[in-house]
Amino acid sequence: MILVEKIFNSNNETSPCRKNLGVSTLINFTGGNTNEQKIQTKLILQLDAAGSTQNMIAKSHHISKTSLGEVFRLAEKKGISHSDVEDKRPKEVYRLLFPEKCEAVLLLAVPNYKYTHSELSRTGITLTSLERISG
Repeated sequence: MILVEKIFNSNNETSPCRKNLGVSTLINFTGGNTNEQKIQTKLILQLDAAGSTQNMIAKSHHISKTSLGEVFRLAEKKGISHSDVEDKRPKEVYRLLFPEKCEAVLLLAVPNYKYTHSELSRTGITLTSLERISG
């Protein structure tokens, strides 16, 4: 089951994010920005493996040197190189390097639609009466 989540960054901007959790819940995530992660971790590792310097990466892709340094430091600390992540999607690479920014918090459970449908098919049951019974 694919569920909709929200990602919050330090500016309280939000964006939809999808993750296959296999459970019926709505999830709230912290970290990230409006369309994708602020730090393009996979791109940074790819350019580093190609021999680009930090200054070249920073100038050509408008990424701060602080962010670059953080990615390089975490990648070295965790033993992650471009060859380890070349077959992964950018969001997966981001989660590998910044798991604390993708922590899930349970908000509420999604209704059991199969049960609701079976109850509504019975004679005399309406959605309003079902809400009163189960509420």
